[in-house]
Amino acid sequence: MTSFIMLLLACSVSMSIVSLIWMGVLPVLAKRYKAKWLYRICLLLIVGWMIPFRPVIDFSFISVQIPERLVFPVPIDQQLANNAAVVLQATGETARETAAGAASVSLWWVISVIWMMGLFIYIVIHGLRHRRLTNMIRRWGEPVTDANVLGIAEQLKQQLNIQKPISLKICSGITSPMLMGLRKPVIVLPSFDIPEDELALILKHEFVHFLRHDLWYKAIVMVAAALHWFNPAMHLMSRTTAEQCEISCDAQVLRAADFRQRKLYGEAIIGMMRKQKTPGTAVSTYFYGGRKGMKARIFSIMDTRKKKAGAFLFGIVLIAIIGAGAVFAANSITATENNEALDKQVVEEINGPLSVKQEIPVAYDALQVNEFVAIGGPYTIQEGDIIQYNLQGEGDGHLNVHFRKTADPNDNEGYLGHSGLAGNHVKNAGSHKVSAKLAGTYYLWIGNFDGKSLDKGNSSGVLENITGTVSIAVDEGDKHKQSNKQASEPLAAPEVVGVITTSDGQNLSVTINGKGYNNFAKLPFNKGETFTMWITSKEERELEIGLLSISTEQEYGEVIKTGTGEVSITIPEDGDYRVYIHNHDSRSADFELQLSQAIEGPIV
Repeated sequence: MTSFIMLLLACSVSMSIVSLIWMGVLPVLAKRYKAKWLYRICLLLIVGWMIPFRPVIDFSFISVQIPERLVFPVPIDQQLANNAAVVLQATGETARETAAGAASVSLWWVISVIWMMGLFIYIVIHGLRHRRLTNMIRRWGEPVTDANVLGIAEQLKQQLNIQKPISLKICSGITSPMLMGLRKPVIVLPSFDIPEDELALILKHEFVHFLRHDLWYKAIVMVAAALHWFNPAMHLMSRTTAEQCEISCDAQVLRAADFRQRKLYGEAIIGMMRKQKTPGTAVSTYFYGGRKGMKARIFSIMDTRKKKAGAFLFGIVLIAIIGAGAVFAANSITATENNEALDKQVVEEINGPLSVKQEIPVAYDALQVNEFVAIGGPYTIQEGDIIQYNLQGEGDGHLNVHFRKTADPNDNEGYLGHSGLAGNHVKNAGSHKVSAKLAGTYYLWIGNFDGKSLDKGNSSGVLENITGTVSIAVDEGDKHKQSNKQASEPLAAPEVVGVITTSDGQNLSVTINGKGYNNFAKLPFNKGETFTMWITSKEERELEIGLLSISTEQEYGEVIKTGTGEVSITIPEDGDYRVYIHNHDSRSADFELQLSQAIEGPIV
């Protein structure tokens, strides 16, 4: 529902802009273009109001030259501003952001409820008005029995080739002729006498409304107005469409009329204006539509100049509707996706105690003011991981620590982590799990922020003897739920995507296909043990190597780029594990793998 409301509001804003521009230029266009085309464009705009969905246009074909980034280090306040959306750790700031996000979601639901209530009230009010009018006509209306009136009506029906029966009634409760009834049309005439020459024009006017299906178009206008009941621009557009409906109907009635007939027709409308007291409803036509539109209508009746068709103008307005709507739709979709992501993040909870699967020691001598350095990586951070920090330094600086997807100081790609900006230590337990979208390979960065954007009175200085740990933990509650779910499911047999040979179970020769994955062997470990693997290769490949828990199918590993590398894993819990290898490169990889503990038995 939230997504629909956001799209509806985006549509309302974009269509308000287009419609207000259209209504502003309409008096000028009416002097040059035929009334029927102006009416069609009004209906096109109404359809634009009714359909909140727009195509999202991709402008990626437009090339923009980005200047090369030359400044290092990147100020941390800029880093945080650019990447605040991916901060996940349990600081006071994050908690406030989460609470604000939850409040935002609740606010959208309140707006949705208000919109639905307004929609209901609008429909009820117009439904009651229409029912009151139809009940009055049903009670006080009488079939027309005047042979002269019936003869004029029959002659007009033959002239306009109308086959469907249309009833004629007289009602003393109305003061203006009108056409009613979507399924069973009826023309209702006032009870006072109308001269024959005027009556023929009036009846022809209502018959033309019937031929053009104007009652159905009026019903569509009412639906659009109900959807956007809160927007005054929609009600202005609704009134403008009704006026253009009458003007274009007048033009069709007077298509071959001379000056005398046009004058007579105008006098008939003015006469109805003086007598009308009962307004029509949203799904009826009425001969006089209000004083404000009368001046334009009379000028149109008396205007005999030849005017242009408006097909080209119709196309321009259509492009404007789609273009303006696409711009607002793109922003609305982005906002909707952000709200949906927030929904998912808010409900993510810790289900049990935390278990550290990898601990990264930190020891750094000194950081100058505004200096940031990559101190380790790459590290594989998986969906559901929880990052914990416990770092401290000496001095007056402002310690900052975070993960970044690159070790390049000139690249700001992909932040994940916590920012401690108030002093020389960072410590928190972590409360948010890494989402699937943010899982990936990261490098660990630390820095000394200058503090200028925090408080004018803040001083900053060199940070020295920065020590501590950064831990990647998992939620034991999640693993417990997963193990219960998978307890009855056998471990899937690995797909063979390469060749592994060994003579002693400790030194292995491995060949693995491009993008290939393999897990093998069975090794028992106790919690807290360390298992190390060394890789030697003559080729440059990106390999992920680690241990796979047989009980939970949780992977613990790192990504390294061969030639040589080392992966050391602290066993998170007692159990049996398999060695796994994932080749991220599209080319096959040949390398030597040495294990700190020999494999016993066959490599399967």
